[in-house]
Amino acid sequence: MGEHGGQSGAHGAGAMLARFEDKVDPERKLDPQERERRAASVRRAYFRALAMRSARVRARGSVR
Repeated sequence: MGEHGGQSGAHGAGAMLARFEDKVDPERKLDPQERERRAASVRRAYFRALAMRSARVRARGSVR
């Protein structure tokens, strides 16, 4: 458990999600629902790209 009673993971996850909202609407001019919709799209694209990079590295196999 973390220093804050296990909450540190939740804070980190919230910060990561906020990062995507900041990316799509840094000035907070969009409707909150539209901001979340766009942030979700960017978030999915980010994690797809991350998974693709991971798969490529795994496909190369161990270098040892």
